[in-house]
Amino acid sequence: MARWQLILGALGTTVALLLVLSLVDWSALVHAWRDLSLAVILGAAAASIIATLLQAYRWVVLVAGATAGDRRKAFRHALVGQSFNAVTPAAVGGDAYRVAVARDLPGGRARATGLVVLERLVGVAAFAMIYLIAYASMAAEGAPPAVFSAAAVAFLAPAAFPLLILAVMRMRLELAVERLLPQRLSWVAGAVAAVSTVTPARLLAVLGLSIAGAVSWIFCVGILAYGAGLALAPGALTGAVIVAEFARLLPISIQGIGVREATFAWLATEAGAAAAPAVVACATAYALHFFLVTVIALMERTALAPHTAGIGKPMVEKREREDGI
Repeated sequence: MARWQLILGALGTTVALLLVLSLVDWSALVHAWRDLSLAVILGAAAASIIATLLQAYRWVVLVAGATAGDRRKAFRHALVGQSFNAVTPAAVGGDAYRVAVARDLPGGRARATGLVVLERLVGVAAFAMIYLIAYASMAAEGAPPAVFSAAAVAFLAPAAFPLLILAVMRMRLELAVERLLPQRLSWVAGAVAAVSTVTPARLLAVLGLSIAGAVSWIFCVGILAYGAGLALAPGALTGAVIVAEFARLLPISIQGIGVREATFAWLATEAGAAAAPAVVACATAYALHFFLVTVIALMERTALAPHTAGIGKPMVEKREREDGI
């Protein structure tokens, strides 16, 4: 299975890069690269860091109820986890990492699993809401390109995810899940319980942080896009950034390389802009973001070293506790 995923990813990346080559004028590409000043890079870097910190603090809000020390640890774990998203398909590495290190938090890994799923749903909803607002601004200025209209229809359902989560909270589904599932799957009930016990106030806080983080990321790409000379209206730019972000999460390429740039450039051309500055902005934004995330993760990993030294050795720890060591 892993081999076929690798083959599919390599094929997807190759096709996407060929599409980029067909869209881009190389002289314009070099010119767009040269247009990126140090001030533009620093501005984009600041927006990227803000998005990273907001996303990490969102996790702290979700695990509220733990001690102050646990919250600080959760914040650092969230920062470290984001670095795994750069090397795992569909950005699942950060989710898996946070679940793996949650064994010492209240509710353990079952609760962490439920909260990770909740965070994903709210994050998708935030992007969907922003896209619909951007689409409305495009529609106010004239008839948007058909591809943007199709995406708007697709984002209608994800935008309602917070309402679905509120329904889960009220239905107390964990009780039904606990009764229906066998004992060996009791962690599923714990995951559902984690979602159902999140208060509406915390849900709104998480949604607000998600929207703020998404806006910061859009600013990161936008600063680079306008610095590279991309002549695109803010609404179209926002829509293109969001669609490209979802396109890179599809398991059809190697870490989204090529797919995100091709998607962003294609949407830019559909909106009447040039492809070269779009490719430059998108590629630079993701390269810069993952570089900064990695640097932050290395710094936080050092601080977390005493707390993560035992990850991957749960059976050894269990035997030591049983032996009274």
